Amino acid sequence: MSKSKQNIELSMLEAGEHISVFFNNNQELIDTFNAICAHMLDLDSDFIIRTNGEIIGISKHGEFYRLYVSRKEGEYFIKYKNRKESEKFASSNAETYFAYNKSCNEFFAENKDSLVAKERTRKERTSRDVSDQEYSTVRSTGEALEEWLSIKTKAENSLKYVTAPSTDTELSDKVYNEIIELLTDACSNREFMAERDGDIIVSRILTPSAITLQNLGEKYDVTRERIRQREKSTWRKLTIGIYRYKREKFIPYREWLKRILLEISDEAFINTIAQIYRRNAAIGLWLQMIVSGANDENKVSLAIKKLVSPSSTHSQASARISAEVINRVKNTIDIVEYISSQQDVTLKGKNYHAHCPFCGTSDALVVYPETKSFYCFSCTTGGDVITYLMKTKALDYKTAVSQLASLASIELHPKEQVDISKVMREAALYYHEQLKTNAKASSAIDILHSWGIQGKTIVQLGIGFHDNSFNSFMNYMTKQKSYSITQLEEAKLVLQSAKGNYCDKMRNSIIIPTIDANGNVVCFDFYITDKQQLFKYPNTKYFERSQNLYSYNLAIKSNKKSVIIVTTYEDYFKLIGLGFTNVVSTYLPKITEPQLTLLKQKFKVVILIANQYVNAAACSKYCRENNMYCDQIDLQGCSSVVEYIEKNSNAIIDKVDEYERILT
Repeated sequence: MSKSKQNIELSMLEAGEHISVFFNNNQELIDTFNAICAHMLDLDSDFIIRTNGEIIGISKHGEFYRLYVSRKEGEYFIKYKNRKESEKFASSNAETYFAYNKSCNEFFAENKDSLVAKERTRKERTSRDVSDQEYSTVRSTGEALEEWLSIKTKAENSLKYVTAPSTDTELSDKVYNEIIELLTDACSNREFMAERDGDIIVSRILTPSAITLQNLGEKYDVTRERIRQREKSTWRKLTIGIYRYKREKFIPYREWLKRILLEISDEAFINTIAQIYRRNAAIGLWLQMIVSGANDENKVSLAIKKLVSPSSTHSQASARISAEVINRVKNTIDIVEYISSQQDVTLKGKNYHAHCPFCGTSDALVVYPETKSFYCFSCTTGGDVITYLMKTKALDYKTAVSQLASLASIELHPKEQVDISKVMREAALYYHEQLKTNAKASSAIDILHSWGIQGKTIVQLGIGFHDNSFNSFMNYMTKQKSYSITQLEEAKLVLQSAKGNYCDKMRNSIIIPTIDANGNVVCFDFYITDKQQLFKYPNTKYFERSQNLYSYNLAIKSNKKSVIIVTTYEDYFKLIGLGFTNVVSTYLPKITEPQLTLLKQKFKVVILIANQYVNAAACSKYCRENNMYCDQIDLQGCSSVVEYIEKNSNAIIDKVDEYERILT
């Protein structure tokens, strides 16, 4: 099989053209292969066709081939998983192939576990089968660092790292230079990274004076945006992907470096890390990724986390729920009771057995009450109650913890919420006042008018403005309103530079606040006027986009029984500008169950105006199950929701009025 080509997975309906091309339009061979496929589908309807141009075969999703036909020097050969040798593929042997099909299915059914284990071993072996040259620079740099940090065993086998040379400055320089060398060498490794991508990282991140995007674009005859994209994706590969790339030889080095960073208790080393952050923020973030998830009591971990802006890393944002709260959730929620509420469990000895929801194997999932954990002996999935909820409901960690905390009536961060709520409200008032009084706001007002919203609506929505000043908002909040930088940072309203200085986040922008049903400002999206680009406020411990709706507070005040749902600001502004008041936006091109639950409290009918990619079926199902009605609007050939609204605004008005008459 060619390793340079990507496998394509197809249904039988989609595979016709690919089958013809593979067999070079030889109708006899095509008919024979189609007959095999039909016979296989009769035995098991869950099959797909997989091909990469050099091979074509039948399998299930995520499974290796049950049979395949390969092409070698113009001839075709068929191979079944339960037969040792391949044989020449011929139309005259069709009946024989039908018999092979049956025995092949029986073979898979009888040997499922061993075949899965064999395939897993094969993939691991393939990932390890690489040359030492790929890791020479990584290992040599690790060895150099190990000369600098020598390990001494003390009482009770506790590890301490003795640093040399003795002065902080020399130490800092040594660490910094070694890490720069490590990453630079990785960029020069052509088996790991393309020459252009390596050059971009070295030029943009690893050198003292970064080369501009424009200069690099001219060098490689591409746009500035393309260079920016390559910089972002390549840096991610270098910082995250490298750990997954040819795992056998790199992981030990990563674990060694992680151990150094997490177990050292030397004050000079903490100062060294601080120096690295100040000199090169990107390198600092790389180190932050290594220590993410460390115990919050660890000195080094604490020091590093304090150095990084909360808005700078995803790991920080997702670590906002304290370890104490997470432990309370795990200890309060009985994992046996929780899983038994989802499915039947059977007590066998000290532990409970159940059907595995991840691989479908009966009686393979074991729940351990003593350790508050579960493990599947078929697919090897395991973890605690949080992991179980994440994997069964496809949730991120923070959302899973939040749902379980709610189930256990555990408050996540009530006290902090009050403080930040005040900061957000004060910020919204400041920005809105700037829109009214700042002479530079005229262009922003023109943009708002072009969106279809005028003075009264602008006031109702609390829309604001910030000019291009560096820190006018920050100075106002800290000096006149006495809020701390920490509070502003917590509210995602300021940014920290690589040198440690703070500045206003939403500069030269139209600022769009979200106000919840209680009148609290919970997020700020902002539209940068000169770039004509919308930037979205991140999910935080105070705000989850999937659990909120834009303008829900105003929709409630409309006192209507129906509500119109759209998925973008553009669609929302078009409707509100036409006089509609019962409108909400989902922020993203989907509708979540928490959002529908929010609407259920006040509305009986949801009128969905969205394109075909929105999960309308799930929305309709929720409404049916919760005594609501979902009316999905057909866009009637219009290219966008905005176009539909412009052409059919009167029809929408009539529809809303009709529902009000029925429901009143």
